[in-house]
Amino acid sequence: MKPELTDRKLQILAAVVREYSETGEPVGSKSLAADLNLSSATIRNEMSDLAELGLLEQPHTSAGRVPTAKGYRLYVNQLMHRQPLSERDKREIDDMLPGQVEDPGVLAEAAARALAELTDCAAVTTTPADDQATVKQVRVLPLSRQTVVVAALTSSGLMKSRICLVEGGVTPDMLEKFIRFAEEQLYGLPLSDFQQGLTQTLAVQMGDLSLLPIMAALQETLASAAQAELLLQGQSNLLKHRRFGGEQAVRLLEFLSRGRPLLRILHHSGEGVQVVLGNETGEEALEHSGLVVSPYRVGDREMGSIGVIGPDRMDYEHIIPSLEYFAYRIGRLLSDALDEE
Repeated sequence: MKPELTDRKLQILAAVVREYSETGEPVGSKSLAADLNLSSATIRNEMSDLAELGLLEQPHTSAGRVPTAKGYRLYVNQLMHRQPLSERDKREIDDMLPGQVEDPGVLAEAAARALAELTDCAAVTTTPADDQATVKQVRVLPLSRQTVVVAALTSSGLMKSRICLVEGGVTPDMLEKFIRFAEEQLYGLPLSDFQQGLTQTLAVQMGDLSLLPIMAALQETLASAAQAELLLQGQSNLLKHRRFGGEQAVRLLEFLSRGRPLLRILHHSGEGVQVVLGNETGEEALEHSGLVVSPYRVGDREMGSIGVIGPDRMDYEHIIPSLEYFAYRIGRLLSDALDEE
């Protein structure tokens, strides 16, 4: 018969998690006795029960105990006390972010860089992605007789561009015709309308198939604006943590460099701030890792995500409120920029 999970056992589990998060060393009963006002023998017995319940483990015979993934999950879900951010903490984060937003992608990158610096972990953001955003402005800039840059601005504030080769050459009349058509027919259309095959239809509507390469470049530009781009900062911080040693660090960095698997985890993390433990992802490279992720919003629309990647023993109590404030500030800065436009 398994031991009962009593309030005292939960108290001891929380204390083990907090001390292990601070020191990275297995936690012994003597180090907890004074703070918990319990005898070392009592704590040892309770630790033994917690190990039987799968919440603690003993890495070496003579060592203290460390939390298991199951123990961390219980701690995060039930025992953790989030530490509120002080006004000073908020001002520090405000000073690390741009005062104004001209490019949402630049804001996302700056936020990831600041979060990595603040937490001493890796940080990830996604650029704003909203397939219900609309085409706001289109521009075509000639680079040479046969080469142009096709640029598009969306209602979400994203600016995307593509270089386009027009083998037959480009004339001012062609560009004027294209821009006039875009203003009359494309402005206000949702990005989700721009699927493969649409470019040929639109070129036929313009009555000029020579503009097909430019229209194809525009379609690619708008399709990319509807998809989130993953931005990583601070990967080298992970090498400072003993939890990631040798081959484990190599696997983790290689996983992060691939991008798309991490993007899938971000997209399936759920509502509000979520803690995802590495063993819950099915990714061997994320063993001993933790990911704390939050969506950021403009109004009631979820536009992207920001998160921290670090060891599973990271300081969740302080990282979570910091991440919540980062997400809030990104949303506010984007909202202000869009209102100004």
